Amino acid sequence: MNQQSDKGFTAVTMAAMDGRIEVIRYLAGHGADLSVKAQNGLTPLGFASLGNHAEVVEFLKQKNAR
Repeated sequence: MNQQSDKGFTAVTMAAMDGRIEVIRYLAGHGADLSVKAQNGLTPLGFASLGNHAEVVEFLKQKNAR
């Protein structure tokens, strides 16, 4: 679940990029790391912010993701 791609992306990272809140909720409920950094230094919260995915940003903040 927390396995990273060659760029450091996890399932949570990719879901955050696409604004897939339902996927992020599922992964969070199963113990996924919500603050893992990709190779570029961004976390899922950073990717969600860049993509203007407000619901994802709010959820990650509520979960104390960095």
